[in-house]
Amino acid sequence: MEEILSLPIRGMDGTPLTNTFFRQKEEASELAVFFPGRGYTCAMPVLYYPTRLMVQRGADALTIEYNATREAGFDQLDMEERLRRLGNDARNAIEVALAHRKYQRVVLFGKSLGTLVLAWLLVHEPELLHAACVWLTPLVRVPFLCEAVRRAKPQSLFIAGDADPLFDSDAMQDLMKQGDFHLLVLTGANHSLEIEGDLEATLKGMSLMLRTLDEFLQKG
Repeated sequence: MEEILSLPIRGMDGTPLTNTFFRQKEEASELAVFFPGRGYTCAMPVLYYPTRLMVQRGADALTIEYNATREAGFDQLDMEERLRRLGNDARNAIEVALAHRKYQRVVLFGKSLGTLVLAWLLVHEPELLHAACVWLTPLVRVPFLCEAVRRAKPQSLFIAGDADPLFDSDAMQDLMKQGDFHLLVLTGANHSLEIEGDLEATLKGMSLMLRTLDEFLQKG
């Protein structure tokens, strides 16, 4: 069983960063950190179930919400400045979590906007280059993400839906050629990895996602 805590994390603006820390009562060698999308929180299925899987595997798990996206004028900032603010929130979260125990492995999860946060961390935090990365509905049309992955070549699993309007099959396939990466594309799934109008198929897809994730982590 795990304890559910809130860690003393502050965002770039100095205010507390909303977070939930699932801490194993026994010693844990693995830390998972989850970065949500815009309007898609860690309590929603694509992040909730991977969080539960990581806890079941014996890892400590940290989920956060961004302070930056609540700032007035955030959407008017250019991409570089938005990512800097989000990235600093993420960096602060990871630093506090890593100080909690001596972990042998870190697994970073990003969903949509969170995949750009992962890319920012790969560029600006060299100590995280050995982390495993799970890219959920990755924004592969954004050149910054693809360039960061090409340079860092982290152990990576990409999961997307082919009915996601933000998915780009050509960009994804090109990226897969750049390293020893793994890819799962769910047929008919949208940006929430749901198959509209078909709950049973959606749940089967979610189950496949979790099995694929578990296999990916076991290989690492």
